[in-house]
Formats: sequence, structure tokens, C-alpha cells
Amino acid sequence: MKLNLPNKFTLCLPSSGIGKLLIGGGKSVNPLKTTPLIINPVSTGVIFSQGQPSDEYFIDVKSISVDGKSVSVKDTYFTIDKNGAAADMRIKSVGSVVPFRACFRSGSIRRGLLGPVVPTIDLVLGGNDVYWRIEGGNSMVEIDRDIMCLGFVDGGSRPRTSVVIGVHQLEENFLEFDLVSSQLKFFSSLLVQNKSCSRI
Repeated sequence: MKLNLPNKFTLCLPSSGIGKLLIGGGKSVNPLKTTPLIINPVSTGVIFSQGQPSDEYFIDVKSISVDGKSVSVKDTYFTIDKNGAAADMRIKSVGSVVPFRACFRSGSIRRGLLGPVVPTIDLVLGGNDVYWRIEGGNSMVEIDRDIMCLGFVDGGSRPRTSVVIGVHQLEENFLEFDLVSSQLKFFSSLLVQNKSCSRI
């Protein structure tokens, strides 16, 4: 059965409750930012045919900033200089907890509407003032009641893709994949508008 729907889908994963997956468009939120979807001509799948493009969706990240300060990229990880933002906020570090490298004492981190109050991470994209902001609720993972860790994992020395945005980073983000115009339209965190993927 052919439904003649536009070649687009909307995804909104909640931190709790029921999320949304809408095929062919549907509900939206405002204001949405827009960035081009990039086609990777080489498959990143485990099993693929020669010349088969990747079935994953890619965006062009120009730079990354933490708390408004640009970070430098060294090999497969990001570094912040000795004046790092977490230290400025008096967040106390603790030993790493596998698989995470950067872990902190929960008691030294305040909580707010957008989750733990930690430096924001911006993926700066092509276009005029286009960035994907990752707030504390999407950047920090609670290990137990005493420890939180930065929720990013080293993909190893030979990853298939350079950076993968995981499910935890996608929670409460509104994403519209428009495959007709090859664009990703997104709202970084619905919590900013006191909304949730389970309530739109």
C-alpha cells in the first residue's frame, strides 16, 4: 500500500513518558534551526556492498564550544585549557568510571530546569548563528547519587564515524529529517520552553 507521504520524518525522544515518531511530517515546534544533511558516500555499516552509501544521517560540525569558548580538537578527543569552565563553576572532579573519562561529585553540581547546571556544549554548524546546544540534562549521566559523568565515550582508535550523537544527547530534542530538501530542522532542548517530547 502506497501512502504518498512526503519523504520526511520527525523524531522526539523523551527523558520519560512516550515520545513521537511521525512519518511524512506533522506537528512541529518553533523556532526550528536548519542545517544541511550530508550524504556519506561510504557505508558505515558492518555489512555493505562496494559503492553503497551510508544509511546514517550526518551534519557538518564546523567547531565545538564549551560555555562559549571554542575548544581545540586533538586526535579523537576535545581538550579545554587550564581555565576550563567546570573549574570556574567549582565542580569537583572524581576518578573516572568506565566507560566515561570525566566524572564529578554530584554534590558540587547544582540542578536546574535543564538538568545539571554545567557548561553548555555547542556544536557549531554551517549557516548564520546555527548551533546545536547540549545542556546538562543531555551531557551528564548520573552514575549513582554521588557521581555524575560527562556522557561521551571514546570511540577507539579506528571508529567508523568520527562523532556519533547518542540517544542520551537526543532526549527532549525535536528533530525533523527532511529528506526531500536534505535538511535537518531541530530544536535543541524543549525543556527551554518548559515542554517535553511526551507533551507535544
